[in-house]
Amino acid sequence: MSNICENPECLNIKRYNKYKKIYYKTCSDKCRYIIANKNKKFKLQYYDSAYLESYIDDKIFDFKKLSIDLNISIRSARQHIKRLNLDIENKKQFSKISLDKILTYLNKDNTINFNKIKKEFKIGHSQILKVFHSHNIEFKTNRFDIINYELYFNKEFIEKKFINKEKNFLLNEFCTFFNVLSNAAYLKLNELDIKYQKNVQTSYNERQIVHYIKSLNIKKDIKLNDRSFGKEMDILIDNIGIEYNGLIYHSHGKSQYTMLNNPNDDKNRHLKKTQLCEDNNINLLQIFENEWNDPIKNEIWKSVISYKLGISNKIGARKCIIKEISSIDKKQFLIENHLQGNCNSSINIGLFYNNNLVSIMTFSKSRYNKKTEFELLRFCNKRFLTIQGGFSKLLNYFEKKYNNPIIISYANRRWSDGNLYEINNFKLQYNTPPNYFYFKLNKNILYSRLKFQKHKLAKILEVFDENQTETENMYNNDYRKIYDSGNKVYIKNKKDK
Repeated sequence: MSNICENPECLNIKRYNKYKKIYYKTCSDKCRYIIANKNKKFKLQYYDSAYLESYIDDKIFDFKKLSIDLNISIRSARQHIKRLNLDIENKKQFSKISLDKILTYLNKDNTINFNKIKKEFKIGHSQILKVFHSHNIEFKTNRFDIINYELYFNKEFIEKKFINKEKNFLLNEFCTFFNVLSNAAYLKLNELDIKYQKNVQTSYNERQIVHYIKSLNIKKDIKLNDRSFGKEMDILIDNIGIEYNGLIYHSHGKSQYTMLNNPNDDKNRHLKKTQLCEDNNINLLQIFENEWNDPIKNEIWKSVISYKLGISNKIGARKCIIKEISSIDKKQFLIENHLQGNCNSSINIGLFYNNNLVSIMTFSKSRYNKKTEFELLRFCNKRFLTIQGGFSKLLNYFEKKYNNPIIISYANRRWSDGNLYEINNFKLQYNTPPNYFYFKLNKNILYSRLKFQKHKLAKILEVFDENQTETENMYNNDYRKIYDSGNKVYIKNKKDK
C-alpha cells in the first residue's frame, strides 16, 4: 500500500509510529475524521469560529476542554486556533515582561534558553526570536540564526519567492535562504496563513526519478519517504531502495549558513544506510546529484533502475560473439554505458550481437594488490540491455587465454551488491572505507581526492597554508567534500576455478 494520506484531497505523508513501526491511514486528525466520517460534531464545529470562541475566557483559550469535546489532540487544537487568528493570548505574555526579566532567559554562553521560555509561556521559536530582536538584545544560537530576519515575517515576499505557480512550496530554497530547518519552515507558513501544496518529494530530481519509475508501469507498490526499517528511504519498491543525494546537503564544508557549516566529517554517513539496507535484504542505489543532472549518466541510471526492477531487453550470451576491441571503441562504450566512465586498461574484450557491441569487460595488471595478477576494472552491458550469461562468457574467455590468473575486482557499494561476482566464484575479502570527492558550489563536477593531495595543493589553490591539512586547505578555498559507501573487494584464486 502507498504511504500517501488516504484523504484524496491531501498528498501529505501518513503519520508514522516509530515504536510500532507502522503507518497510520492519514497524515493528521483532520484527515482521519474526514475519511472516517464518524465525528460529525468535529466536522461541523471544528471550523465554526463562533463555536470555538465559546472556549475563550478572558482571552485565554481552553485547549484541553476543546480537545476532549471534539476528540482531537491538544496539539491539533493549538495549530487550528493559530490558523483562525482568534483574539486570544497566553496566561503570561512573554513580550510584555520587563527587559531585565527577558535577559534572565539568556544562558551563560549568551544563547537563548528556548526550552525554558516555551515551557513557561507556551510560544514558539519565531515568537521568542521576535521579542529578542524587538528589544535589540544580542544573543547567540547555533540553530536559529535566521538570516534576512525582516523578510522572514514578510508574507508577500515568501509567497512570491517560495510558492510556485502550482502552489508547491520550495522547501530547500526557503531553508537555505533563511538558514532554518524544515520544521521551522512549515511552522512559519502556517503562522503567516500561507496556502501551499506540501510535496511528497521536496526535490525536483527525486520527482523525476519517481516519474520515470511510474512510466515503467511496474505492478509493484512504490513507497515514498518510507521509514519501515528505521531510516527514511526516498523510494522503496519491494527490496529495491533508491536514495537521491543532493551534493550540498550530503556533503561537508564551511558555509555562512549554519545548517551547511559542517567541517567535521562524518565519512560513514552514506555507508551507514548501505549497511542498514544490507542487513534488511534491501538492494540500495544511491544516486548523486551530478550524475542525475548529466544527460549520459542520467540514462545510465535509468538503465540500472530498469535492470534492478527486472525491466530490460534480454539477449542470451550464446547468441553473441567474443572479440577483443580497440581502446577507442572501449572508451566510447564505457563513457556511454558505465557510471564510472572510461579507465586505463590493457585488455578489452567485447561481446557482439549482430555485429553490434553489446557488452564489455576490461582488465589490467593489478594496481594495488601485488598478490594478485590481474584486476577486473570494468564490466557493463549496453544501456537498457541485459546479456544473460555475458559476465561468465567474457570471464571464461579471459581465464583460458591468460592461464587462469588470480583476479581482483572492486564492487562499488553505491549501486552494486556484488551478487554477480559471487555467482562467478569470486570470494569477498573485505570492504574498503568510504572514498571521498571534492566539488565547488554551483558546479556539478566531482573531483577525485587524488587530484588534491596535499603536496599538489600549493600549485592548485589560491590560498594555501602548509601548516593546515589537505581538507582544511580545500575548505578554505570553498570546496566541499562528499563521501560514497566504499567498495567490496573480491578475489578469484586459481584454486577456486
